[in-house]
Order: sequence, then C-alpha cells, then structure tokens
Amino acid sequence: LALAMATKNHEASSADWHKYRAGFQKIKQEIQQEQITYKASKEDFEKLVATAKRLHPAAVKVKDAEKDKNMHRDRENNLQAKYNLAAAEANTADELVADSQKQEE
Repeated sequence: LALAMATKNHEASSADWHKYRAGFQKIKQEIQQEQITYKASKEDFEKLVATAKRLHPAAVKVKDAEKDKNMHRDRENNLQAKYNLAAAEANTADELVADSQKQEE
C-alpha cells in the first residue's frame, strides 16, 4: 500500500512539474518573441516588463515542483527496494520450506 501511494504521489508530482515547466517555457517564449525596438510604444514596453515579471514566480514553481517530484521519486525507489528485498526473503523462505518438506517425505 505504501509503495502504491508513493508511486501515485510521484506520478502526480511529475505531472505538476511538467505543467509548471510548460508554463515557464510559455512565458519565456512570449518574451523571446517580442519584437521590441526603440520605436516601440510605452505600452509595448510595459507589456514586456509585465510578462518578464511573471517569469520568476513561474521559475520558483518549477523549482519547487522539481524538488517535490524528486522527493517522491526517491521515496518510491526506497520503498520499491524494500519491497524487492522482502519479496526475495519470502521466496528464500518458501524454498527452504519446500526443501524441508521434500526431505521429510
């Protein structure tokens, strides 16, 4: 159950990271596509500045989402390793029981 929950959390945080990264890239692209010249109007400059001011908060969201995604990935990997170890130990125990039963026969 813990592994399934960790996997779900990792998938959700990965989706958030992709969403926030796409938003950041969109803002960055809007800035790069601006064709500002020295003849641009004050409104054109204000629009560029307003767009640029949205870039840092978007970057912070991406960075926070990446941290969250990595934390959930590490937890999922840790739980998967514990599950794999427990499964291997259970298989070994089953084999020992099976060998013991064969020897008793």
